[in-house]
Amino acid sequence: MKRLIILHALVQILFALSLFIMFFLVPFWVLSFTYPHTIPFKINGEIMAATPIVAKAFAGLVIAGIAFFIYALYIFKQTLDLFLKKRIFNLDVIKNFRLIGRSILIGYILSGGGSVLYNLSRNQSGIDFNFIAGSIFIICLGLFFFVLSEVFQMAKDIKEKNDLTV
Repeated sequence: MKRLIILHALVQILFALSLFIMFFLVPFWVLSFTYPHTIPFKINGEIMAATPIVAKAFAGLVIAGIAFFIYALYIFKQTLDLFLKKRIFNLDVIKNFRLIGRSILIGYILSGGGSVLYNLSRNQSGIDFNFIAGSIFIICLGLFFFVLSEVFQMAKDIKEKNDLTV
């Protein structure tokens, strides 16, 4: 139980930091469209004002993907709250695990797709093994939450059968 409390605290801190980053990231992205020459930032050695509109649109996909990851973190935080209340084999936990998996996969498709499309628009094709390894990890993480949802559903069904037989 002590480890669950530590995990819950870490997830809350990570969620708060993620919201803080999104609080500045979204307005920065919107300002890059409306006032492109007032943004004095460099991204990957390139001044953001000189970035074409297409690249900014792909950056929007990446930001949307990050938003899905933050949403998955929020649902995970809610699930940990249910665990702390000792509501483990609850229907909400099963739905949350499925929703976390779906959010992670959608977030990966948006952010990974935006990143790949951005590189293709700049004629930077090639194989990036770090991207492939990260992709495999994120896809496995999303699928793991789907499997975890199924395992909890089976455990809930077995628990209900045992409660009926006693």
